[in-house]
Amino acid sequence: MPIYEKIVPLMRTRDWKACHDFLDGALVDADDEQRMSAHLWRAFVLEREGRYDEAINCWRTHRKEFNSQTMVDHQIARLYDQSGRAAQAIEELKRAPFGEEMDRHPAFVLDGIYFYCHLLAREGREVPEKLLSALPDDFMYVQPRGNRTSRAQLLSMIAKGRRRD
Repeated sequence: MPIYEKIVPLMRTRDWKACHDFLDGALVDADDEQRMSAHLWRAFVLEREGRYDEAINCWRTHRKEFNSQTMVDHQIARLYDQSGRAAQAIEELKRAPFGEEMDRHPAFVLDGIYFYCHLLAREGREVPEKLLSALPDDFMYVQPRGNRTSRAQLLSMIAKGRRRD
């Protein structure tokens, strides 16, 4: 049984101890894919608990197990942002290997680029045109709770920020 089939219902109960116990058990005799999945879900459980620093540490500790480093950087940046540390989120994504990973992991890279540009715009910083141009016109970013925002909304946000200057 894939880990998500058991952990998602457990997370809905908000029984965090049961979640962690299940993930600990999933790591016993786990192959590489199961180990990666268990660490991913552990970070998500910690996030849902509001234990953002521990979730960040989980991503950092196990980052080499994930194929896309941009995805890891994006997840860490989201956690920084959720905990009120936008400047650290921006720094995290500033180092993301967008160019190196675009061919292999375009979905993760485009999500990372969008979030980085969004953070920069929201914080009143300059948004690199090169990154904006990487986003397709019909790009939609799906936020953690399911809300969707488009490239057009991002461009509007940037334009409004420029008009205030």
